[in-house]
Amino acid sequence: MSRTSVLLLPVLLAGCATEVAELDLDASPDTVWQDARVGGTIAPTMTLTGGVLNPGASAIFEVGGAQPGDTVHLLYGQGGVGACSQLLGGGCLSIANPAVVGQAVADVNGDAIFVATVPANAPVGARPLFQAAVPDGAQSRVSDVWQGEILALDVDDFLVNVVDGQITRKKPGTQTDWDWDPLGIVDKPDVYYVAWVGNQRVYTSNMASDDLTPAFNDVFAVTVLAGQRLDLDFYDSDSALGLGDDFVGTVSFTHEELNDARGLGPVTYADRGLVGMDIAIDEQP
Repeated sequence: MSRTSVLLLPVLLAGCATEVAELDLDASPDTVWQDARVGGTIAPTMTLTGGVLNPGASAIFEVGGAQPGDTVHLLYGQGGVGACSQLLGGGCLSIANPAVVGQAVADVNGDAIFVATVPANAPVGARPLFQAAVPDGAQSRVSDVWQGEILALDVDDFLVNVVDGQITRKKPGTQTDWDWDPLGIVDKPDVYYVAWVGNQRVYTSNMASDDLTPAFNDVFAVTVLAGQRLDLDFYDSDSALGLGDDFVGTVSFTHEELNDARGLGPVTYADRGLVGMDIAIDEQP
C-alpha cells in the first residue's frame, strides 16, 4: 500500500476500524468458539496481516477477502488442534483455545481493520496466533493464521501518543476558515490521522467525530531510523456525506526530533492547517 493512495484508503480504514481493544494475552478461551465436537478444518478464503506488537502500544490487524458487510471476528489463541464451533456450522478454526479480540464490519472492498493495544506487561518473545472468522453456519469463512511476536523497543523505536489538540484549515490563497460542511449538515470536522514512515503506512487512528478539538489519546509504536521521518497526516472524513476526505495538514518528526521529545510529556506541535496537536513520545495515556 503506497502513500499515494491515501486519499481513498483512509475513508475505508477509518470507517471499519473498531474501538481500540486491549489484547489480553491471559484471557480465558471463549467457550462459544469451541462448543462443537471435532469437525473439519475450514479452508481459509480470507487473508490476515498484523502490525508490530510492542508492549504498551497499539497494533493494526488487516483482514482482506471478506464479503462487503460481513461482521468479521478477530481471534487469537495457541497452536494445537483447532477449536470447532457451532457458530461455524461445526467447522473448525486452525487455532486452539481462541479468545476474541474484537469485531469489525467489512467495507465495500471486503476489508476490515482492527486496532488492539498490547499490554505494557506483555512478555517479550511471546508468539500469539491470530485468525479472523465470519461465522455463518455451513457458509462460514476464515482467514489464514498470522503469528505475531511481542518485540521489545530498541533505540530506533518510539511510542507515539497523539493526545488531543485544536484543528482548523484555511481556504487556499486566503486567510478565511475552511467551511467544513458545504452542505450545511454539520459544522465540525470528523478528524483522523494516518502515520507514515516514507511510503509505509504504520498506523491509522480511530475517528474523533464532529470536533474542532479532537481527542485521541491512543499510542502506537513506530520504528524510525536515522535519516527517516515520521509524518502524521490529518484528515476530515466526509464519508457520511458521500464525499472524498479533506486533507487538513501534517505534523512531521525527524529521527532526531523524536529522540529529543522522549519523556517530555505532551508537547504542542503545529503544521499546515493545525492550530496545534498535543503529542507525547514514549509516554502512555
